[in-house]
Amino acid sequence: MAGLILPAVHQFRLQNPLISVHYLAGPKVLKLEYGEAHVAVRSGPKPEQPDNVVQPFFDVKLALYAHESYAARRGLPASKAEYGDHTFACWQTKSGYTRFPFTKWFAKSVPASSIALQTEHQYITEQAVLLGIGIGLFPIHEARKHAELIQVLPPQDDWLVPLWLVTHVELHRTAKVQGFISLMKEETRAA
Repeated sequence: MAGLILPAVHQFRLQNPLISVHYLAGPKVLKLEYGEAHVAVRSGPKPEQPDNVVQPFFDVKLALYAHESYAARRGLPASKAEYGDHTFACWQTKSGYTRFPFTKWFAKSVPASSIALQTEHQYITEQAVLLGIGIGLFPIHEARKHAELIQVLPPQDDWLVPLWLVTHVELHRTAKVQGFISLMKEETRAA
């Protein structure tokens, strides 16, 4: 999500050069009530922690893509029946569980023998697709930046990943939090 967030950080710093931004990225849910963060971006179902203000931020639309080098080497599947003849890169946890439904799609649709790369990090999946290692899910807003990507399947409703802006109620109305949230929303309108 750095591609969505860093432009807002840049604009925020230009407007507020004396404020330092600490960008923490990872799966850990930071406790806003203890000041671990002022603004959090959370993915998946709407967060329901008490004392937090939750606002819709951005819906990440994913589509299945292959790099042109992969397509030149292996071709593209014409249907699900051909997935076994191809290789895929997928975002998956060691246990196989995530709260994202697209992981279930991979488990149901792609033979395990066709998974060339499995990782717990979407960024690594994207890099694998860009290198032609296999076919994989890519956020549409990022895929637009890569003319060499070929869409294999369009976005599916159950691949949508909602993002939420979360702030603690005590900090929500502060000028710096409101300023940063406004810039984040402004930057994603164009995405």
